[in-house]
Amino acid sequence: MKNCSDSRLPELPQDPTTQHLAKTITKWLFEISCIPELSTFTETLALPGTVKNLYTKVLLSYQQYLNHKINQLRKLGRSPTCREGCAFCCHFMPCGLSSLEILFLYEAMHDRGILPRIFRRFLERQEVIEEISAEYRKRDIIEGQERDSPSEEILLSYKQKQIPCPLLSENHVCVLYSFRPLVCREYFSCSPPQWCDPSHPHHLHALRIALPLPEESQHMLDRIDDAMGFYPPETLAEALLVFSVNIAGFKPILWK
Repeated sequence: MKNCSDSRLPELPQDPTTQHLAKTITKWLFEISCIPELSTFTETLALPGTVKNLYTKVLLSYQQYLNHKINQLRKLGRSPTCREGCAFCCHFMPCGLSSLEILFLYEAMHDRGILPRIFRRFLERQEVIEEISAEYRKRDIIEGQERDSPSEEILLSYKQKQIPCPLLSENHVCVLYSFRPLVCREYFSCSPPQWCDPSHPHHLHALRIALPLPEESQHMLDRIDDAMGFYPPETLAEALLVFSVNIAGFKPILWK
């Protein structure tokens, strides 16, 4: 999912509350990054329960941060219109996830007994991305170009296929909503929900805004990736497949 803020929306101020909440998120992530057992996780699949407790605080603080930014947006005359069951944004393929996010997504799927089913769905999605990538590579060879994979063009082509996220239920609700990626939390629409439908006549006029994790917090996620020695592939699909097979081997995470 590409981060974006529509230029028609007001710029939100970086007030003291915003700065305080950003520092709080960064603080909890920093504490996680300092836990020694991160460095042996890929060998042992074991972590202290402190990691889980601190990550819960990260998610809570980030939600407080989002609530504050949304209140700022409302004061400036705009309000998110997202609602349960409105899942047009769940036809993107989320990108740029951290090792921490992948770990807790995996654990939630494993604990709920849905890992085999969801794994197969992600495998199908990744096959679609690879098919699209192969077509672009053929074109690039002809044109003498090189690109990073997956490029924005490839992800846009995937989105145009309107394939729902593997975590989306038949009722258009995320089955792992509490553990959804951070990028899925930051994305909002400020126009009528139906405008997010690509087939809607006003789709091109839809107002969208991203309220991403503060930059200093993102740096802490990178630090955690370094500590764990696991750098997830770009897309959620490939990252989860690699973690499930190469890191976890479909086994449970061990909490001490």
